[in-house]
Amino acid sequence: MGLFDFFKKPSTESSRSLPQVFSRDEVVRDQQKQIAGASRAAIDTLFGRDETFYEIAELNRRATACGDAGKLDEAVACLQRVSELDKAFVQSNPSNGVRLALYLQKAGRGNEAIEEMERLIATVPAAVDACMSNGKPSPASDKERFEANQYAALYDKLRLIMQREKRKSEADEYRQLAQRWSDRAGALYQRQVMKATVDVPARPGFRK
Repeated sequence: MGLFDFFKKPSTESSRSLPQVFSRDEVVRDQQKQIAGASRAAIDTLFGRDETFYEIAELNRRATACGDAGKLDEAVACLQRVSELDKAFVQSNPSNGVRLALYLQKAGRGNEAIEEMERLIATVPAAVDACMSNGKPSPASDKERFEANQYAALYDKLRLIMQREKRKSEADEYRQLAQRWSDRAGALYQRQVMKATVDVPARPGFRK
């Protein structure tokens, strides 16, 4: 072999027999991927995550992307699918479902948005009855706070939708109702958690 031949790039066949050399950065990246994979598996096991969990996450991501791109009907379709897949989550915490209603309103489907909010509000009593703390039925005091927080959040979002739909009188009514529930939630927290001596407003009435 001449000197010039020595510096030639090895053929494909001969290079296969050579040991593969990785840079330090490549080795570190490979280790990080292995650690990340193991960490995700451990977290999935700990929190009971499955493929549905990641499908819901992807649908929510796509809904955001579609919304940002002005593809609102596509965003709504993604969130409707989330609602189907995640029924138990929304049923246990109705205020988690408001995103669908807000996107329906943005898509010019105001009546559907209002109907979705009314449906969520109607599920609160069942969610309160099923309220759990650390795997056990919640005490009555926790259920009171949970109920007040749910209604405060839901009525406030319904207020927002009514406001955007130019239904001012109904928006004002829901604003007041949301505020009364919020005041009750705050007072319950002060009394039950902070052990403060405060007067707790009575449960607000409901719109007929």
